[in-house]
Amino acid sequence: MQIDNFKQIPRHQDYIYRGCASNKYHLIPSFIRNIGESPTTSDQKEVLKRNKLIKDYNQVFRDREKKLFNFIGESASSDSLAQHYGLGSICLDWSSSLDVALYFAFTQFIEDFHQKYMKPIMAEHDSKKLQKLIIEGRKNFNENTYRIYVLNKKVLSTIKNGFDKEPLKLDETDQQNKRMKSQKGLLTMIDVDEIDDIPINDSQLTILKKWFENKEIDYLTEKNGQWAWKGKPFVENYDFKLSQYARETLQEQLTSKKIDSIHLFPDYGGVERSTRLAEHYEYLHTFYIAYKENPADTLGGLTASKLESRHPCDNSYGEFRLF
Repeated sequence: MQIDNFKQIPRHQDYIYRGCASNKYHLIPSFIRNIGESPTTSDQKEVLKRNKLIKDYNQVFRDREKKLFNFIGESASSDSLAQHYGLGSICLDWSSSLDVALYFAFTQFIEDFHQKYMKPIMAEHDSKKLQKLIIEGRKNFNENTYRIYVLNKKVLSTIKNGFDKEPLKLDETDQQNKRMKSQKGLLTMIDVDEIDDIPINDSQLTILKKWFENKEIDYLTEKNGQWAWKGKPFVENYDFKLSQYARETLQEQLTSKKIDSIHLFPDYGGVERSTRLAEHYEYLHTFYIAYKENPADTLGGLTASKLESRHPCDNSYGEFRLF
C-alpha cells in the first residue's frame, strides 16, 4: 500500500488510530508483552495462578507510581500516567489523529531497527555485523510492513451500553497533560479485576472475545485480523509498505502539520527524543540504508569493505532523506 492508498483508512470522529512499526505487532500492552506467552487455556489452574501473579505484580507498580505521581502533582490515574511517560503499563496508546499514529509507526520502526542492527555495530565494529547490516538490514528496512489499527469508538460504546462489566475500557486520559493533548491521545486497557480464568497476557481483543464466549455470546467475531461486532466493523488493521519517495513525501506532510517529536512531546522529553532520533538517522545516513525507487539499485555495488574505506565526506552515492 503506497501513500496514495491512505485514503482507504476511514477518517471520522468516531475512529481512533494506533500506529505500529510492524504488522507482527498485536494489541498487547508492553507490561503484558514482557511477561511472555500465556499457558494453554485448557490448563485452568496454571491460568488462574499466572493471572493472580500478574494482577499482584501490576498492583505493586500502580501503588508505587501513584505515590510518585502524587509527589510531583500529577492527578490522573497511575496507569495512564505511566503510559504517558514510557513506563510499562496495561494500557495501549491510541490517537484520534491518523497523522500522529503514522508518526509513531515510523519512529518506532527506526528505534527497533537501531536496536537490532546499529547497536551491535557500535558495540563491536566487525565486518560480519557490517555485512549483516548492509545485506539483511537494508532489505528489511526498505521492505518493512507497517500497520495501522483503527478502532470505532461508537461500536465500543454500543458494546459497553449492553454489557456494563465487559473488560475493555477506553480512557480519554488527562487532557491537562501536555503530551496527551498534543498527541490527541487515548488509551485502551483491560480491567483485570473482571478477568478470572481468561489468560491476561494476550491481545486485548482476544481477551474480550473469550469473555463473551464464556457468556455464550457470539456477537464479537474475527476474520483475518479484522474484528466486527454484530457484523459491523469494530477494529480493523491496515498494512502497508513505503517506497523511499513515499517516506520523503510523508516526512514533508507531517512536518508541515507539526507532527514531530518537539511538538508531540512539548517538554524535555521532546528534546531528548528528537536528539536520539536524529542520531539514529545519522547512522542510517552513514551506512546508506535506504535506497531509491529502482529495486535493482545496489548503490554502486556497496560492500562492507567499500563502506569501511569510504571517506566520511564522500557523497558519491547521492543524498539521503528519511522520515
